[in-house]
Amino acid sequence: MDTATGTGRNGRTTQDGQPHASESPSGGETEWQATAEGQKAPDPEPDPFRVLLRQFSELRRFAGHYLAAKSGAAKLRVRNVLLGMTFGILAFVIVASLFTMGLWFMVSGVADGFAGVFAERPGIGKILTGLLLVTTLWLGTRLAVSQITKAALDATIARSERQTSGQEDRYESRFTGQPTAPLEPN
Repeated sequence: MDTATGTGRNGRTTQDGQPHASESPSGGETEWQATAEGQKAPDPEPDPFRVLLRQFSELRRFAGHYLAAKSGAAKLRVRNVLLGMTFGILAFVIVASLFTMGLWFMVSGVADGFAGVFAERPGIGKILTGLLLVTTLWLGTRLAVSQITKAALDATIARSERQTSGQEDRYESRFTGQPTAPLEPN
């Protein structure tokens, strides 16, 4: 203890300037370091290597908790995606079956109507209905494919124009013959 300032070796003092109760007046061993037999206890300052090992152990434990939480979140995300896909597929099947039933009733009604027109040959009604259905599907498919092809072509042209304009900006001197920035003397 520094008697002039009233501080102990740890820099702790009491209100009256006396060293803290954990320090002995001699500045050597403290009361809690001595054992019942009067032998010195091991040094209270832990080995830095052991501290480092303990910190690595804590880090490994925390990393394990972190990875477990992340893997749990990923599993939950996959589960939700699969559940959503399952409900989506189920909804698609239900809507498709309702659409198919409605289409079947419509086509059957049209076939019966044509059969009524051609009373002497009822098979012609079914043939005309099938021909009408196939023609409608062919025209619809052709229209859809042409729109998809046009959209892809437009996207390709737009991407090419963006790329070309970027190259013109970067290499303007090659196109115009004029340097884009003044040249520095050597």
